[in-house]
Amino acid sequence: MTATPTNVKATPTTSGAMISWTVLSTEGLQAFRVNWRPKAVPVLPWHSADLPASARSYSIAGLPAESIEGNVESFVHGATVNWVTTPLPAPVPPAPKQGMIVGVNGGSLLGVQEAHRLVGMGIGSERLEFYPGATTYSGTTLAQSKANGFKNQAVIIGNIPNDMLLRQAEPGPWVAHTLIQLEQLQGQGVAVAEIMNEPQFKGEQPGGVKDPATYATLCAQLLSAALMRGLTDVPLGVTLFGSFQEPNGKWVQFNWLTDMVKAQPGLPKLLTEAKGALVHHTYGKAGESIEQNLGTGALGETHAKAVSLGFPSDVYCTELGFQIGSPANYKTVATAQQQGTAIQEVLAKLKAFGYVKGAWPYAMRDGAWSLQPSALAAIASFA
Repeated sequence: MTATPTNVKATPTTSGAMISWTVLSTEGLQAFRVNWRPKAVPVLPWHSADLPASARSYSIAGLPAESIEGNVESFVHGATVNWVTTPLPAPVPPAPKQGMIVGVNGGSLLGVQEAHRLVGMGIGSERLEFYPGATTYSGTTLAQSKANGFKNQAVIIGNIPNDMLLRQAEPGPWVAHTLIQLEQLQGQGVAVAEIMNEPQFKGEQPGGVKDPATYATLCAQLLSAALMRGLTDVPLGVTLFGSFQEPNGKWVQFNWLTDMVKAQPGLPKLLTEAKGALVHHTYGKAGESIEQNLGTGALGETHAKAVSLGFPSDVYCTELGFQIGSPANYKTVATAQQQGTAIQEVLAKLKAFGYVKGAWPYAMRDGAWSLQPSALAAIASFA
């Protein structure tokens, strides 16, 4: 049986597996057949590919490598050699080259192979929301995110439903619950633990009235408890932006920051002692200041105000981006190519600031906001 396939290898690829083999002799050899099927219960039917005698490899696409089994037959003596694939290991993301972590919102959302592709491009970080032992808004636990190859994650902790008023979060139980989340992030390589997502929109009141005082109180109590327990491995991120519209339609500049400090004068010092940071959602084009709240222009203005109030300088921009559609405005571009260009310009501006330690464009999948190939290429160029 000198034409029996030898050295049969099943090598995982990003789209399936590459099957290769050799033979000691081609005497009497007529052809090869590769058979494969997904490993599953119940057992699924075989797929086959007939190949010429000169063939020494075959590519299987469209199935996760970890789920394929099969064999190679040579048509001379009816020899058959079985093979089975093993899971494709997660690629290791390169260290950030430019001093600013750059990732995406929901990098694991589209599955393991897509996550591996992003990490292979150099996009080695993602933003998640913490739900103990369950899934996140992006369908991924921190453990799965790490297994997919991501690191330096931004993780939302202590979040409450968008239709719930901030003052309905009882400080004692909320702090206890959020501390449990923070404890589980210690030593896990997380870049920042973001205290709630967009708290200025939680239970929005008629006339646009927000509740920075309650948010400041929750943050101050959480920071005090974290300091007492020595939970300072992961920077706690306090929302920096929150300018809002008064009933007369006027946008109030810096009111969110000053009202937080008015309610909790010790908040800036607590955040500094806890080695914490500030969080911003930087929607808007490079240089823009939208509603005295959004865009890199607004970030620059608000950051200066925050530092003058005693807050630490470091900022994590956990959301930024552009949806595709019309009419074009501060959050909308006309084409996929324009989405990539606009995100690239914003990331360049954030890097130039020097105090922005991480940026996570929004989002891998969310309708018109979904990051297109040009946007991913732009993000990868900064990763």
